[in-house]
Amino acid sequence: MIRSLLKLCLICTTVTASAASRSGDGIAATINGEAVTYFEILSYNRFAEVQLMRRYTGKDLKDKIIESRREAVQNYIDQQILINEFKEKEFQIPRFIIEERIDSVIRQQAGGDREAFKKQLKKQNIAWNDYRQQLKDRVAVNMMLSQFVYNNIKIDDSEIDTYIASHIDKLKKPGKRNLAIILLLKQGKFKDKLDKTTAEISQKLKKGDSFAELVKHYSEGPFAGKNGDMGWIEDQNIRPECRAAVLALEKDEVSEAMTLEEGHVAFFKLIDKKLPIQDPQNPAIRSQARSILRTRKENQTYDQYLEKLRDKNIIQNFTAE
Repeated sequence: MIRSLLKLCLICTTVTASAASRSGDGIAATINGEAVTYFEILSYNRFAEVQLMRRYTGKDLKDKIIESRREAVQNYIDQQILINEFKEKEFQIPRFIIEERIDSVIRQQAGGDREAFKKQLKKQNIAWNDYRQQLKDRVAVNMMLSQFVYNNIKIDDSEIDTYIASHIDKLKKPGKRNLAIILLLKQGKFKDKLDKTTAEISQKLKKGDSFAELVKHYSEGPFAGKNGDMGWIEDQNIRPECRAAVLALEKDEVSEAMTLEEGHVAFFKLIDKKLPIQDPQNPAIRSQARSILRTRKENQTYDQYLEKLRDKNIIQNFTAE
């Protein structure tokens, strides 16, 4: 995915603010003599700033917002010159595409109720026609990028082979195990009868009692409230004292009781496993290499195409450093 594509989009699945300028508003940039106001930039960047406000405060927030707005000016300029190029080439967007996009957003934002969606827009001072135009602009940008960037990317097998040869260690995937655990802490609630409780659990497992139920009744530690599920663990990160026994487990098999280094007792169940991927010809490795190469080429082609359009237009960015 092109690194700047999401920044270029005026409309996501959420409603964005209107980009209508206000009289007397400051000018952030000009494109062929047409002003880009600070209000337009603030409207364009509103969603990004809301996200920053959720993550930062104080001086950090102020610095992040300044940086974000400076980037937003360049992204907005790039968006506008793409739209201008679309118009210059007299491309057209079939009406049904716009209607399908609008219907999709309305389903996501208002459960398919068009009138309710219009009320949402009104509360944010966004006129219906302005919203349609924003959506058309986004489609225009995507069409331009598809034709002049996406569709020009080709990755052949020799490129993939060369990349894999140089990056095989990065592309290899280690084996992983999704494990569940019944854990009895050395100084936990069964400390005075640890051996007896261990034997009791072993007996119940042999009888076929549910591992999940035994977790609820006996297990301690951080995974007790998750049915014992420890998530995915790379084979190399399994504790040395347990590794051989755990790696020998088949799916749904439960280990014998194991004493951990700290003196705790554990029973492990193998929920699932992923075998290591080491072969350079493995489809997963080749697919990953292809994806990396495609992203790299998309970014290069995108930068070259945008630079060409920037040279074609007269641009003044008053926020550039």
